[in-house]
Amino acid sequence: MHPRRGSQELSYRVFSTPIGRLGLVGGDLGLVEVVIRATDAEVRAEIGKRFPGAREQAIPCLVRAQGQLEEYFAGRRTRFDLPLDRRGWSDFRRQVLQHLQELPFATVTTYKELARRAGSPGAARAVGSVMASNPFAIILPCHRVLGSDGQLRGYSGGEGPATKAWLLEFERCRRAETENAPQ
Repeated sequence: MHPRRGSQELSYRVFSTPIGRLGLVGGDLGLVEVVIRATDAEVRAEIGKRFPGAREQAIPCLVRAQGQLEEYFAGRRTRFDLPLDRRGWSDFRRQVLQHLQELPFATVTTYKELARRAGSPGAARAVGSVMASNPFAIILPCHRVLGSDGQLRGYSGGEGPATKAWLLEFERCRRAETENAPQ
């Protein structure tokens, strides 16, 4: 049986990146989730657990997402333009992730500031919960959100905070290269 999300059949792809193996899950309505793990086996096990029966195949939304993520890791992309399946999200979650999506490349914010932007200034912990369950790691850049003291907090993808630190440093270096490039 092929798994469905609503009436949508799901497929997945796995590919290599500098932060480990990425698994992309999606269907006709767009990307459903990005999974970051160290090995193909770990990615496939996580996808199998969360989306039993998903087929590994190259459907258009997954091919497009892989291409944009490869461009990001090659330093040629700073924003993503992908269809994301956001069904079932609360208004608060939509607000938080919308503001997160608008955060410029190589720019950081805090959980507290993101809560304020989403119209709930006292909800920094709730923002942390939204970040922890962000299904679109990298694409919706939860790695750019820090504690109020500027410290890294948890990260659920790859090697956790080490992956978050790598992504922040990668973006910082890429921005510096771009700003210092001859015109």
